[in-house]
Amino acid sequence: MQYYDFQPDLTKAMPILSNTKLILTDNVDPNMVQDTIIQDLLPEAFSMLGTKLRLNLVIVSMINGIAYWDLLFEFPEYDKALPILDHITQASYGLEDSYNHMDIHDANHIYKLSFKVD
Repeated sequence: MQYYDFQPDLTKAMPILSNTKLILTDNVDPNMVQDTIIQDLLPEAFSMLGTKLRLNLVIVSMINGIAYWDLLFEFPEYDKALPILDHITQASYGLEDSYNHMDIHDANHIYKLSFKVD
């Protein structure tokens, strides 16, 4: 297993990533994970201004050529968080050959998104 944080310049520009911990199996490229999150999953930085939504944990495991993703978010406020979470969920559908999505949110303002990419 590999453990990473986003670079300080990225977390300053995108506060949603300020608390993010990446946990990756050894055969997963951390740069690919970071690029996918920043370029493919997250909306434009300006659309996230003012939200307290945070991506706390990303776990990616590569097993038999399939990447299993788990993203765990925390959000104290519904108003700005839900449109962003919806965007991230919809963007994950667009990843090549992604399937088996599951999202869970609860009264504790935790949102988990799990999906596979073949």
